[in-house]
Amino acid sequence: MMNRQTNHLVRMVDDLLDVSRISQGKIELRKTNVSLDELVNQAAESVQAVVEQKQQQLTVSLPASPVEM
Repeated sequence: MMNRQTNHLVRMVDDLLDVSRISQGKIELRKTNVSLDELVNQAAESVQAVVEQKQQQLTVSLPASPVEM
């Protein structure tokens, strides 16, 4: 549990540093099309082991046609 919280804090600090770099113009953001179904499926796959370990079920239901953002 402590390891998970430490990892969470590290990600938060990294995110804050990124925001700082963006606001200072040190990082340039580029907009690109992102396939929402790929993104959701990757996220679901990344948490699948934890879901199974906790004896829970994760169901992903996406539209038949591709959604791009």
